[in-house]
Amino acid sequence: MNVNNVPKKSPFAQAFSYKQNLFEVHTNGLLKKSMASETFYGLIKVYVYFHNATKNEIAAFYQPALSELRSELDELQRAFREQKLGHEQYEKKRLYLSSKKKQFERDLSSMAITRDSLKKIVFAGGKQNPRFEESVYTEFMRLLQPPFHYANEGKPILYTKPQARLSESVEGARVKICGVAGSGKTSVLAKRAVNAHRRHGEPVLILTFNLTLRMFIRDKISEVREDFNCKRSINPTFKAAI
Repeated sequence: MNVNNVPKKSPFAQAFSYKQNLFEVHTNGLLKKSMASETFYGLIKVYVYFHNATKNEIAAFYQPALSELRSELDELQRAFREQKLGHEQYEKKRLYLSSKKKQFERDLSSMAITRDSLKKIVFAGGKQNPRFEESVYTEFMRLLQPPFHYANEGKPILYTKPQARLSESVEGARVKICGVAGSGKTSVLAKRAVNAHRRHGEPVLILTFNLTLRMFIRDKISEVREDFNCKRSINPTFKAAI
């Protein structure tokens, strides 16, 4: 699929690009370690989770594409046996089709995770893994929890007048915000939290009722186009009722 004439990566390709960026662009010293040890690159495992699908549904989704690739490979071999194309042309197309088939099979068998296959996820062993040194842990934490959020890292968000008013932070003010799903409540909350931190310079605590919403709120905070210190400044926290 293309967006604005730019090829759109599959979720699997995007996940791999995130891993590659960790080693090659963002994280100090890890590229050198991965070049020195073939197994070091495996510290990061790549998965794509499909919450609303089962393993059989994912397999059924992939089946037409895999069947088409197998048919193309069979037809290619038949054409080569009948000398309808030269060896160089045959080998080039065979390698391409085989690579695509192997990629689909890898995505399906080892990367696609559903609710009924969560136990497939294998971790690298944490700090018990001899390759997971303290310096590696520190570098990953530095990257995953950056100390400062810059305005250009956010997204341009067009707030309505009521949303802009409700996102203001006023000392001592108390307000209850209600709205239907998709009305922008979380975006308002994120903007209000950032404004509160910018106003008083102290940490802002947000309490929520599940871990999924906690991460969603964190993502919305990262979209706010403001400069702010994000290290222990705004903390969406999951609180379970016992």
